[in-house]
Amino acid sequence: MSSLASSSSRRTSLSVRNKAVGIIAIIVIIGLLVVFFVEEGVHQPVPTPRVVNRFLLNGTITVDAGLYYVQFILPSGAFDVQVSGNFTVGGGNNIRVYVMDEPNFQNWGVNGFEFSPDYDSGQVATGNINATLSSSGTYYLVYDNSFQDSQKIVNTLVNLAYLTF
Repeated sequence: MSSLASSSSRRTSLSVRNKAVGIIAIIVIIGLLVVFFVEEGVHQPVPTPRVVNRFLLNGTITVDAGLYYVQFILPSGAFDVQVSGNFTVGGGNNIRVYVMDEPNFQNWGVNGFEFSPDYDSGQVATGNINATLSSSGTYYLVYDNSFQDSQKIVNTLVNLAYLTF
């Protein structure tokens, strides 16, 4: 009988041990799930975009028969890019103002091909510039007086603003 009691005692001991291991395994799994879901709920701080705001032109410029331009470069990662401002030609004369990227500047000014500017004022004495640019690269703000032989005095204020990280 002693052998039977000893065998039954071992089975009970193994059964208790297996239950304890099972309970510990369940606790560990629950703990891991809690850690996983808590970590998923923790959000990393979102970087705050930096505002870049600068004048492209601010004052009076003289535009000879031909053109006057300002080149500017948008860095990679710039977004919500706006070129905005105004201009007035002295003496009621007309001028044409463009904002365009490098390929369009080359097609228009260098090669005489068709081009598609981001902004075109038309031939006017005064105007408001408002261009939204969508990619990084080299751009030009152009004052075109190629349609007349006389120089123009232009009061202008043009700003470039964009966001970046």
